[in-house]
Amino acid sequence: MNSSSRKLFAILSLILVVVTAHAQIGYWVYKAHMSVPRTGAAAVAGQDGKIYVFGGGNAGIFLKTAEVYDPSTDSWSPIKSMPFEIEGIAAVALPDGRFLFTGLTTSANNVSLMYDPATDTYSNAPAIPGNFLAPPPKLALGNDGNVIAAADLAPQIWSYNITGGTWQRLADNALVPSEASLATDSNGIVYATGGNDGAITKTQVTYNDHTHVWLNNWPMTIARKQHTTTFTVDGRLYAIGGTDGTNPIQLVEAFDPATAKWTFASFLNTGRYNHATAVDGSGRIYAIGGNNGSTNLDSVEVYQPSLLVGNGTPITTTEGHVFSGVVAKFKDLGSSESPINYTAAIQYGGGATVGVVSAGDTPGSFVVTATFTTTSSFTHETQIYITDSDGDSNVLYGEITSFLANINGDGIDFSGSSNVPFFEKIAHFTYDNPLETGENLTATVDWGDGSGSLPATITANNQGGFDVSAGHTYTSSKSYQFMVNIFKQGLGRPLFGTAVISPAPPVVAVNSISGVEGTLFSGKVANFTNPDPNIPIGSFSASIDWGDGFTTSGVILSDGAGGFNVNGSHTYSRTNSYTVRVNVSVLGGGTGTGTNVASIANAPLTATGFSLICKTTKFTDSVASISDGNHLSMPSDFTVNIFWGDGKSSAGTLTGSNGSYRVLGNHTYAKKGKFTATVTVRDRDGASTSTTSLINVGPVK
Repeated sequence: MNSSSRKLFAILSLILVVVTAHAQIGYWVYKAHMSVPRTGAAAVAGQDGKIYVFGGGNAGIFLKTAEVYDPSTDSWSPIKSMPFEIEGIAAVALPDGRFLFTGLTTSANNVSLMYDPATDTYSNAPAIPGNFLAPPPKLALGNDGNVIAAADLAPQIWSYNITGGTWQRLADNALVPSEASLATDSNGIVYATGGNDGAITKTQVTYNDHTHVWLNNWPMTIARKQHTTTFTVDGRLYAIGGTDGTNPIQLVEAFDPATAKWTFASFLNTGRYNHATAVDGSGRIYAIGGNNGSTNLDSVEVYQPSLLVGNGTPITTTEGHVFSGVVAKFKDLGSSESPINYTAAIQYGGGATVGVVSAGDTPGSFVVTATFTTTSSFTHETQIYITDSDGDSNVLYGEITSFLANINGDGIDFSGSSNVPFFEKIAHFTYDNPLETGENLTATVDWGDGSGSLPATITANNQGGFDVSAGHTYTSSKSYQFMVNIFKQGLGRPLFGTAVISPAPPVVAVNSISGVEGTLFSGKVANFTNPDPNIPIGSFSASIDWGDGFTTSGVILSDGAGGFNVNGSHTYSRTNSYTVRVNVSVLGGGTGTGTNVASIANAPLTATGFSLICKTTKFTDSVASISDGNHLSMPSDFTVNIFWGDGKSSAGTLTGSNGSYRVLGNHTYAKKGKFTATVTVRDRDGASTSTTSLINVGPVK
């Protein structure tokens, strides 16, 4: 086991020790049984510290007997019986020490009684004017000393003025279900919980006896009816027992008005409903009698809430950052001790640690501080387990919110072409959580073209941050604002960028060209296609670089198959192999280029000799004619030699143009005679021809 595992194990062990530190506190313990089983009885704590129980029913019989429990001797004693057999009693202790009852008699009459424990006597009290017969109302003591009565079936709220002895109707209670339970906190707020509104409910509603308004809020964790509720020294409202309609309920839960939350408190030893509860001066809760689903009960059990009362404080932190501060505040309602006599352990959602207890601002108050680091973002309940040297322990509840670490970054603007797939780096960011490797991060991108939110890829970069990359194909040419969302645990941070999408450059294929020098080529030079089929032909322009220093515009025509042809005309002036380059541009977009070879052959070259007469030995005349198929040729393109037939030769001279030439020569023969002159012609590209001419010098017969 490594050191961190040992530390966590030690913390969890401490939590377990805290929870089980004292078997009495936080657990229900059986006490002496009553003299008779009772359901629907009333129980009230007297100012003398004793618990008084009145009436109820057993085996279908309404009871008028009453008895009192003395915690100091754990014993029950009879007291004077009520003047009526009463079942379904609601009772409340008044500030003057007397008890007020309401309930049903055997004749189904609703009655009210006063009982004075000091004299063990009963007196009649005014009955509630409303229709409260079946079942009788629930009672709670308001903070003004008056009694609040809420009926189960009649939607009415009444107040009993103790001094004047009169009832006054306050407000309707349509929100309170039948068979709900009522209790009042120290501020006079009446809490009605559970009951049956057509189905057994978790509902909790509150009534303010100043504003006379009922509000629906804070439901319990489980649905129950025929249960009891009571406040005690820790300031929490306990919901005890009841039934889910089939089975008695053992689970006890508690509501803390400071946090507005219900939490588990304990389990009854015996699940029971239609029972009575009371709280003595030490804050102990008594669950008395009732029914366990099969029989009426005479058993009594007592719950001692912890005297360590308080709450967890709201905690806010950021994942990956150290939190150090107050996590709870509490008081010891028992004997206040030195801070060193308290221990604290904290579970904070994903982790646990040990707290430090120190003195608070006021005598008997304490604060718990802790230091820890969260590794993710969440909102979670905190549990702070407190124990003291006397063995008292409690769990305080709070809330921690660990926020996402800051994401700092931007989208990366880029350019692209319509209908051309791409994969781009579209954002970069830093994440202000040194513990984050990127494995817990995800990204999506909304490209801004209506294609929806699509996955993107996150990779760590060399600068200590992260890059986001994704691929897409835009189908139209314009500027788009895209949004990259970085997610962790469902929470996102948007980054924005701009994609400038232009028409895609055409894809150009150039034909190979074969031709003859001096002969006009005219026809298809290239074909091209464009990834965006919606671009009209008028948006394209083409140029043809013929490779010989000349560039002309191309003529663009549809090829009938979704593409386009580029036509052009050109005459090469000499034979060669040329690289032809065709550029096709789209309006507002790029330019596509293609190349191929134009192979230009020599034009035909011919020579024609003459039959000539030279009257003297000195010859000056045309010796032959030359015809060149390349009409762009010039005399300077040729080399001419004349072999005069007498063993001598000289260079000839061409005259003419447009491929039609004569060969001029000058020569002096040594004697008269008939000579055969040979004329050879070679052009600059290596083509050659020759001919002979007959020259009669003299002339000679």
